[in-house]
Amino acid sequence: VDVALDCFEVCGIITDLDVVWSMNHTFMPDLLIILNREDKNISSIADNMGASCVAHDKIALDDDATGGRIDDASCAEGTSLTSPPSYVPHFPLARYNGLNACGRWNLVIRDEFGEDSGFLNSVELIFQID
Repeated sequence: VDVALDCFEVCGIITDLDVVWSMNHTFMPDLLIILNREDKNISSIADNMGASCVAHDKIALDDDATGGRIDDASCAEGTSLTSPPSYVPHFPLARYNGLNACGRWNLVIRDEFGEDSGFLNSVELIFQID
């Protein structure tokens, strides 16, 4: 899945970026989630997430999160992972600091196995800008 997120209303230099999503999938460890801006500055923000969860409900990724790494997050068998708390991404979102928020962003979700299914229900980029 490749979701284009066009941002043309919040223009300015990024000082902080958080990502919030809701999704479900039959086997979360299969997923690799990548964020990029205009096909540059590509970063894996989640990889090999906890196996027990069947859904993520408004999960917030934040470099300053208190819930630990998203890759290590887990929940009871067959339940959903939620925020709060927020979780630390696979690679820091700070790599986007200093860039202009305006432009095309893409959230790419790769199912590394392909024998199962899921849905991305929502995604939100939250910018703090100068």
